[in-house]
Amino acid sequence: MAKKNKKHQQHSSGNNSFSPEKYLRTRVRTLPLGKCYKFYDETECGEIIIVVTRIHPDGDITFGAYLLDLYCVGVKNAMWNFHQSESTVKELLAGFSKENDRMDEIPYVEAHNWVYGAMEFALDAGINPCKEFALTRYILEEDNEDVELIEYEFGKDGRHFLVADSRQEAARYIAALNSNLGEGNYDFSFAEDDLEKITGSLMDRLYENDIEIEYTYKAPVYPHYDKLNHPEIKEMLLKINTDFAESDLKYMLSLPADTLREDLHSIILDELAWQAENDIDVCDETGHSYSIFANIFIVLAGVGNVTESLPLVLETLKMDKKGIDYYYGDLLVEIIVPLLCALIDGDVSLLVPFMLEPGITEYPKSVVVGVFERVGVNCPDRREEVIEQLRILLTRYREELPENKICNGAVAAFTIGAASVMGAEELIPEIKALFATGLVNEGVEGDLDEVLGRLHAPEDYQRPLPPVDPYQIRKKLVELF
Repeated sequence: MAKKNKKHQQHSSGNNSFSPEKYLRTRVRTLPLGKCYKFYDETECGEIIIVVTRIHPDGDITFGAYLLDLYCVGVKNAMWNFHQSESTVKELLAGFSKENDRMDEIPYVEAHNWVYGAMEFALDAGINPCKEFALTRYILEEDNEDVELIEYEFGKDGRHFLVADSRQEAARYIAALNSNLGEGNYDFSFAEDDLEKITGSLMDRLYENDIEIEYTYKAPVYPHYDKLNHPEIKEMLLKINTDFAESDLKYMLSLPADTLREDLHSIILDELAWQAENDIDVCDETGHSYSIFANIFIVLAGVGNVTESLPLVLETLKMDKKGIDYYYGDLLVEIIVPLLCALIDGDVSLLVPFMLEPGITEYPKSVVVGVFERVGVNCPDRREEVIEQLRILLTRYREELPENKICNGAVAAFTIGAASVMGAEELIPEIKALFATGLVNEGVEGDLDEVLGRLHAPEDYQRPLPPVDPYQIRKKLVELF
């Protein structure tokens, strides 16, 4: 299923147009329910897709689709399509069928209980539904006593069982699982380990001594901006995911670069001011969109500059965890890394102050250090410079790791990983000294022997520079959606 909402149509009647999002929040439950479906693989019942449809008076269909992780995460993803023809909906459903062995038509009451049952099971572990659910839930009936309760079985062997694509994905949930269920009271596995169940010592290796960085960043008072040189771009930038079209990008890049850049910077600051002043759990707030930074950054790849744009981009990464999750979710690598590569033009020293700033969350730092790796591997003329900047980080992290203010075990491990993927044997003394603290998260890159083995033969782990052209970045994100 897509990471975000699929493209929807703007439906209008006469001269009166309305927002599909507003329609979902206020009117979609007045439409009669249509057919409901369950998509799943008979050989693997850990994930299913539930589709619920609503029928408009003209016969068109609005539907919500919910990717459910029945083992642990609950509502893992959700999407909606508004006012589509029956033939279009059939094509979309056919896409789900290609990815699953079976499609069963089911009564609405079953669909409702699958979604809300999975959500409640995940909430027991402290895992909230995906942010898209804040809007797609309106396609469902209200969860109250009017809907018959059906008790389905969730989890695996009576326990929460987290199946993650990588250790990094697992790290997003581990704190909640430990806090709400207690260590040892759940199971998990990694796709990269062929889904072999990980228990005992390896589980201990993964997260031992890994304490979150305490968030202490004091943000400045961000200014609000009411006037823009090109006010029409704001509506384009508020579009969700794939609704931000190539034509929108083309139009913006046709504007004078100086005034366009000024507007993009103003919108960033205005959005930062809003998120600092409001509860951003409500992701369908009028005039705001969790996609706005991603859309702005696509355009900034074409018109941004290092002196003004880079500090603002890095400022967005200094939000607290709630802000980071709202705007970036699990797509931070795909959103941030291309833009940073475009802005710094290989000069990774520009990112060192961010990596050493105390009191900001570890997730953005773990992503930003990936820029060092990509530049070091793909820009031979920059390799020595990158190694020296990594030396600065590794040395400071060795000194600061016990304090847990500028890095934690995961950030230290990702930094070591960047050096190892570069094959930077020059940094072996710093790497050994950092491991000697006993505080490096060995679940991220492995223990010292594994890191040294990779460092001496790094080719299998190296990644190319991401696309830095705005159109290529947008295309890449659309493919992910």
